[in-house]
Amino acid sequence: MRAARPTFLRPRPATLTGRDVVLRPISRRDLPELERVPDDPAWDLLLRRPAGRDVRADAWLADAMRGMRSGIECAWTIRDRTDGRLLGSTRYLNVDLAHQRLEIGATWLLADARGSSANLDSKLALLDHAFDVFGVRRVHVQADVHNERSRRAIEGLGATLEGVLRRHIVRPDGTTRDTAVYSIIADEWAERRAGIAEQLAAREASWRRRESSLIVPAASEPFVEVAMPTIASALG
Repeated sequence: MRAARPTFLRPRPATLTGRDVVLRPISRRDLPELERVPDDPAWDLLLRRPAGRDVRADAWLADAMRGMRSGIECAWTIRDRTDGRLLGSTRYLNVDLAHQRLEIGATWLLADARGSSANLDSKLALLDHAFDVFGVRRVHVQADVHNERSRRAIEGLGATLEGVLRRHIVRPDGTTRDTAVYSIIADEWAERRAGIAEQLAAREASWRRRESSLIVPAASEPFVEVAMPTIASALG
């Protein structure tokens, strides 16, 4: 039986709003800002690097748009809720509504947003949407076993380490990656959500109170927050 097409593509992906951030569905209008994303050693352990010597912003954006059209991914830019400045990006991956599961991944944040409320706030919005709107029973998150920053962030969500997939992915340079796999299931979401909310209350949108290198939308492309449409469950 053919899997149900995710409702985030009918009629358009939802804009998700957190306390400090807004997740706006990625679109071609994001390209000028993405072209200004700097190279960063933090991208070295990512499979979908947003910038770098051999990475073009238009190719990264085309990959995100292909994933959207496939019906098994949805990509967002993570933005400051007050002024729309670009903080990073994140995605739903491997959406399988027939089995009520999806992955959150391909997440990156610009340097000034790391260690702030941005990651927790965006993950809370994504997890709320997955469990409460889509009604999934399982969300998993994975990271390079050597990516300590990402693993600490995932563990901060209260996700359970299920194990390490050895020699799981072949990188473009021919080396292989071991992948640590974590999950949160619907039965434990209420408890995990309370823990994330408690942590978020202690985090600031710290990029706002210092000289920032974050990328601000061009004057010709003003940021407009879009209200999240009402979405019926795809599992009904």
